[in-house]
Amino acid sequence: MNENDQLTLRQKAMLIILEQQHSGITRSQLTELLSPGLTVSKVSVIRDLNTLLGLGLICVEGKGPATRYGARKAGLLLRYYDLSSYFSHDPDSRLLTEQSIGDFLEELRIYPILFEEERAKVDETNAHYQMCLAERTEDILRRERERFTIELAWKSSRIEGNTYSLLETEELIKTSREAAGHQAEEAKMILNHKTALDLIVASKEDFRQLSLDSIIQIHRLLVSGLGIGEGIRTQPVGITGTAYQPPAKREELEQYLGEALRLVNEKSHPLEAAIIISAIIACLQPFSDGNKRTARLVGNALLLAHGYAALSYRSVDEITYKKSVLLVDEQHSLYWYKRLFLEQFDFAARTYFM
Repeated sequence: MNENDQLTLRQKAMLIILEQQHSGITRSQLTELLSPGLTVSKVSVIRDLNTLLGLGLICVEGKGPATRYGARKAGLLLRYYDLSSYFSHDPDSRLLTEQSIGDFLEELRIYPILFEEERAKVDETNAHYQMCLAERTEDILRRERERFTIELAWKSSRIEGNTYSLLETEELIKTSREAAGHQAEEAKMILNHKTALDLIVASKEDFRQLSLDSIIQIHRLLVSGLGIGEGIRTQPVGITGTAYQPPAKREELEQYLGEALRLVNEKSHPLEAAIIISAIIACLQPFSDGNKRTARLVGNALLLAHGYAALSYRSVDEITYKKSVLLVDEQHSLYWYKRLFLEQFDFAARTYFM
């Protein structure tokens, strides 16, 4: 996923029209509504509708002349934003959503994040992954786990500003020798990822139902020795690059995390649950630091506990990742975050066997 993956002006106009039609409209009706301001051919409309369908922004019902198109119903959760346009504005000039965290969590409880066709594709991909996994010998599985650990520790740390290269990370994890020219804290951050992942892999079943204690445990391992306070924070924090302010009080954070954990543990699909809990941890910022690292590892813990491929984030664009998280913070939209998560899952299922 990248910032060039944006809608055209005509596609945006289509989406606006479809969002205003509560019962859906036919292709000819859509063309008629577009025509006063935009010149459009039948072929172009068909192509644009297929693009919107492929991006999960609209749905279709019926066949032939009776086919009707409509916007997906998901509250604010999957609202589309043009990344380039949205982030061309300074943080203080971007209007934040007025939706409360409580209402955000309620929408996450009511509306599905994954559509039926997305679930089917994820499960088909994971079934192939499991079949390949079953064919691997134990020595190959050990090598695969090591490779995944190295690449996750490298990319997750890099997202946080760590300057170790992938090869330096490999050498550190394999030999414990720190690379020259780097701060000691950078090596510790990387090794902490290995420690946390080792725990998750060794005790997968413990993460089938997430708890506040399990999230705190993962955070504690990730920030060990880095001068970061453990446990739920008791003071307010700010986030670089946004005017969004996470909840300030410990009582609020524990309340919202409790609600998030209840709804996540009730979700029927592990990947949907992993998307939600990782997005919520990054949004709430319940710890004084290390929140996004914790979000990524908690999401992986849930996936591995249910037999799904874990994400290394190796191929993710770091800036796009950060922007997708900020859209969750500022607008409670998981559109780009979900797309990134699905793409990274597909990449992981095709790349690793652990």
